[in-house]
Amino acid sequence: MVRDLLKSAAYVTLDDDAARRSLEEDPCNQLKALSDQAKDSALPVVIDEVQRLPELTFALKRIVDQDNRRGHFVLTGSADIFTSGKAYDSLAGRVTTLTLRPFSTAEIYRAAPCRILDAVAADPKNPLPLLPKPRSYDRPEIIDLVVRGGFPEMRQLPDRDRMGRSSNYVDSIIERDVVATASHFPTPKR
Repeated sequence: MVRDLLKSAAYVTLDDDAARRSLEEDPCNQLKALSDQAKDSALPVVIDEVQRLPELTFALKRIVDQDNRRGHFVLTGSADIFTSGKAYDSLAGRVTTLTLRPFSTAEIYRAAPCRILDAVAADPKNPLPLLPKPRSYDRPEIIDLVVRGGFPEMRQLPDRDRMGRSSNYVDSIIERDVVATASHFPTPKR
C-alpha cells in the first residue's frame, strides 16, 4: 500500500534477500547512501518488512541523530519490531507509529466521515442536524459484516477460505505474541 500511495526516493523491501544481506553487512553506510540519495528530492526512503531486520534501528538512530529531517524514513511491516524485543533501539522521540486497523463498517460501505467534532464546533448546542443520518442495517447485513470482518484481502474470499485464513491468522498472532510476551517474564519456580 505504501509503495502504491507514497512517492518515495527509494523503496527497499527486506523480503529481497540481496537487499537484506546488504543491509545486514553494513547497515549504517547502506542506509546513509539511501538517505543521501533522498536528500535532494525531500522524499522519504521506504523500508518495507523492517521486522525482518530489527537490528536496523541502531543505524537508523545514528543517521536520524545526524540529520533529523521529518519523514526521513518510512518503515513498514507486518509486525511491530519495537514489541519483539529484538530491536537494538526504541527510536524513542524519533519515530511515530501508525497502526493500520481493519476496515470499519463506514469504510466498507465507503461512507463519508462522520465529522462529529466539526459539527459540535459549528453548533455546540445542537450539532445533531449537522451530522449525517446513520445508515440502517438489517440482520443479514450485520451478520455478514461480523463474519467477513474488516481485513480487505479476506473480505472477498469464499466462506471456507476466509474461515481457514482467519483461523491461521489468530493462531499465528497467539503463537507469536504469547511467546514474545512470555519471554519477558521470569519462569515461575516450583
